[in-house]
Amino acid sequence: MSTSTIVAGVLWLVALWRLPSIRHSHKQRSLALTLATLAVAMTFEVPQVKEAVDAAVGTDARLSPLLKHMLGVTSAAYLLDFVIAVVRPQGLARRTRLVAAGVTLPLMLAFYALANWTPGGPVRLGEGRGALFPVLYMAVFTLYIGIAMVVATWLFLGGVRHSRTLLGKAGLGFLGLGTLLGSLYALQRIVFVTVQLASGTNYPGLENLLSTTLKQATVLSVALGVCLPPLSVAVEYVAAWSTLRRLRPLWAQLTGAAPYVVLATSVSRRRVPFRLERCVIEIEDACL
Repeated sequence: MSTSTIVAGVLWLVALWRLPSIRHSHKQRSLALTLATLAVAMTFEVPQVKEAVDAAVGTDARLSPLLKHMLGVTSAAYLLDFVIAVVRPQGLARRTRLVAAGVTLPLMLAFYALANWTPGGPVRLGEGRGALFPVLYMAVFTLYIGIAMVVATWLFLGGVRHSRTLLGKAGLGFLGLGTLLGSLYALQRIVFVTVQLASGTNYPGLENLLSTTLKQATVLSVALGVCLPPLSVAVEYVAAWSTLRRLRPLWAQLTGAAPYVVLATSVSRRRVPFRLERCVIEIEDACL
């Protein structure tokens, strides 16, 4: 099993886990759509999927990279929407973000269609009269991804200090690390394209290694960052349950002596934090 298959599989697990939250709030919907679009994009990195798509539409159509890149842009747009909802609830440049994404995707489609691709060459290379369009295509894609990742990194890392839990801080930190790696991915694409256009020299092996490593590290860091904050809820639940269990003997002794302090309303056993709060109140009332 290839590394790209494992990474895509991990991302699909996280995406499916978060998918039911799509109806809860704007923030949760943006996160769920970020993970879903990113999972589909990374699926096109799986060799078997790329081969199946090429077999269906033809290798010259280069449909896999186009879909992967457009889904990557969509995922970056949703990720920006999510981080702004988390750390800037009042909003940030919403109209500018909509226009940027709305211009980027049609431009990518147009440049991709107009390009005269070099047979078997990398995505950014063309030949003849259409040689410029692959470069424009990659420029638009890389520019959007780079700016989106830099802004997201700034917001995620800036929001770490405002999180009230350790796991929440760690989650935002890993999300910030993921978007920072995404920024480095965009930067290395710019560097390799510039070197090739300026000198005609290319390093396909090194470029592919860096590009793949940064993409996969970005995805895994984002997936880990998404998983950590919900764990803080579980940790708080377990801590509340443990405290409640330790207080029960004292509660039983005091309420036995003053049974009138026990509230009549029943509470579900699953509402452990609420039960703990009620237990503390009843203990305090019994001590008066």
